[in-house]
Amino acid sequence: MTRTLIYQEVDTIPSPIGHVWAILQGFGGIKAWLPTIDSCEVEGEGIGAVRTVVSGGNPVKERLEVYDPDKHTVSYRLLDPTGLPMEGGYGTVSLAEEGEKSTKIIWTSDAEKIDEQGIQTIRPIFEVFIKKSIGGLKEVLARPAQALF
Repeated sequence: MTRTLIYQEVDTIPSPIGHVWAILQGFGGIKAWLPTIDSCEVEGEGIGAVRTVVSGGNPVKERLEVYDPDKHTVSYRLLDPTGLPMEGGYGTVSLAEEGEKSTKIIWTSDAEKIDEQGIQTIRPIFEVFIKKSIGGLKEVLARPAQALF
């Protein structure tokens, strides 16, 4: 099914792709780097696993659709109903190496069913969310490493 673009953010993270992927790949570990998340619980493993993300007291269920370590890509589907004017919403995060010490991140939000008014309603929400999320990744990656013992 064709999907309609809602919002896409492209940014550079000043860390090697392996470091960024190590954090991003954990489907249930988003609370560690996403500053707006209150909690995250995961049911199942691998493709098809469903996480319940709570932010501001509002739970959202997301199902893992793509996990590709070779392409450094994770994609999830927001399970309907979302309370947003769309159906079949997706988030896809892809990484690309930009030299030894930098990583390009591309975060795309799209949906199977959404009209122009829905895009105008959702785009500002997703823009803020995605920018804060990438900021959270940068912040975690900028912290100095600490000895475990």
